[in-house]
Amino acid sequence: MRRFALFVILALQFASIAWSQPTIVLRDFSQPKSTVAGYDEDGVRLTDGTIVSWDRIAQVQFEPADQARADQLLQTIGQPLFQVRWRLQIGDFGGAEQAAKSVPNAVKHRRSEAALLIHLADMAAKIEQGDLLLAAIHWVRALDLMTENPTWRDQIPENLRRPSDQATMLHQQIIPVWTADSEAMEFWPQVEDFSREGKFTALPPIAQVYLVTIAIDLRQFDIAKQWLILAARESPAWSAALTHKLLIESGDRPPDPRPFNVEATDWPDDVKAVAIFWLAAKDLGSPNIPVSERAAIDMLSIPAKYQTEFPELAAEALAAVAQRRKALGDEVSAEKLYKEIQFNYSRTNAARRLTIENQRNHEQSNANLRTPGK
Repeated sequence: MRRFALFVILALQFASIAWSQPTIVLRDFSQPKSTVAGYDEDGVRLTDGTIVSWDRIAQVQFEPADQARADQLLQTIGQPLFQVRWRLQIGDFGGAEQAAKSVPNAVKHRRSEAALLIHLADMAAKIEQGDLLLAAIHWVRALDLMTENPTWRDQIPENLRRPSDQATMLHQQIIPVWTADSEAMEFWPQVEDFSREGKFTALPPIAQVYLVTIAIDLRQFDIAKQWLILAARESPAWSAALTHKLLIESGDRPPDPRPFNVEATDWPDDVKAVAIFWLAAKDLGSPNIPVSERAAIDMLSIPAKYQTEFPELAAEALAAVAQRRKALGDEVSAEKLYKEIQFNYSRTNAARRLTIENQRNHEQSNANLRTPGK
């Protein structure tokens, strides 16, 4: 019945329009005030300069020579893209990622609202899966696209806008403290692409910060140094903190018995908190127990000081110390820290990883019990 009603409404809409006039009807059954000027993979372009993304369009009526092509774009781009937007809005990020795979791959590489939606879907899904470095790459792409058209920022579903600082766009669920692995290296060309033709300097400052941290963690130190110089003007505090991270990770930091005091700086709280993590992370795994313990104390200062402001980072600090305690054979202390994450930081990525790990351990234990001889 609902489909029949939609058909009647669309038929009435088009009945009053001359067949020679290209026309679109939106999914809310309205029609744009401006007339159609053209169309391509990005959507339908109106005479006022607006581009209506294919997922917002219910039906098109073009000249006969263009009708088949327009219908094809509406079907191949508009339909799956509508699923992407809808699933993002309801929080089904895995479903949004799957729907995005049905959109032609070329669309993802265009500078369009459609490409923005695809990167947001991939980002949200990677956050759920705990792949924060890959999530960061998609977030940088999204930030880059938002510079193309500032109004696209308003199109981000509310449940994806809330986790980010609206002033800096630092994403609270993508705190740059990830540990890279070999799998992430396959995405390096996407990151390195920003070093070409001045793309890096055109990015918002926080996107530059993300890229520098990714370059350092993927051990691309030469390009990280180049980007740090470029980022220093817009983000002096982040650049100072990143310089320390680069020196530590590259092994260029000269021996200094006096530890760097992050709290003594005038850096903003977000930079201080992340910098404490960066500086402590390297020493946490030191075979020198006093050095490792001092790093653990620094790590635990993060949840003590920044629990409310940066819960994701606080949970990651607790998880890092718990992992170190477990490696040293202190199962009791490690378990206490894991429980604190689950009870006080239940909505963080660290808590989700713990839940998945516990489920896997439980399933493995059950499998062992069912296997004869075990």
